[in-house]
Amino acid sequence: MAINFPSPANTNDTYALGGKTWKFNGNAWELQPLTAGYTGSIGYTGSAGTNGYTGSAGTNGYTGSQGNLGYTGSAGTNGYTGSQGNLGYTGSASTVIGFTGSQGNLGYTGSAGSGGGGETWEAKSANFNAAVSFGYFIDTTSGAITATLPASPTIGEKISFIDATGTFDTNNLIVARNGKNIQGIAEDMTVSLERAGFTLVFYDNTQGWLIKEK
Repeated sequence: MAINFPSPANTNDTYALGGKTWKFNGNAWELQPLTAGYTGSIGYTGSAGTNGYTGSAGTNGYTGSQGNLGYTGSAGTNGYTGSQGNLGYTGSASTVIGFTGSQGNLGYTGSAGSGGGGETWEAKSANFNAAVSFGYFIDTTSGAITATLPASPTIGEKISFIDATGTFDTNNLIVARNGKNIQGIAEDMTVSLERAGFTLVFYDNTQGWLIKEK
């Protein structure tokens, strides 16, 4: 069958007929080869962070009509990575576990078998540095006495004081706070009550030393 190509024709002009295509090369019409058909889409990669599922292989492409280029399937998406499990939470340390006496000793035993209730008792008649887990019999007969509290106490540590001679009203006991509050106040404590007896227990840097007995 004779083909009636367009005339005149320019270089690279094309002519299609019966599923075939010709291109004019400047001198003659050349039959063009048919291009590849559709390419199958790429399979999806597995989800949940495991090795992805391999997509099914693309089928043989269909031959494009009139020699059109076949379409390339869209690329498969990357597999989803499974979310990482939450790290377990560590419970906060309790601050109320039984307190260990100073110097790592478990509560001090009262002197001379006197049943000190976890405190060691001493008599004082002059200025002194008070230590935790101690109780003090204070003798202010000769003048006022200053007891200086520890600089770095921890919660629950305690110190006791007793007016042993009934003279706090004439010669006071001064409890020097040594940087920590007493009853939530940044002041030294003056004790002027005759026969006063009390225990200071440390809570925190805001409230400081608190009076156990009132």
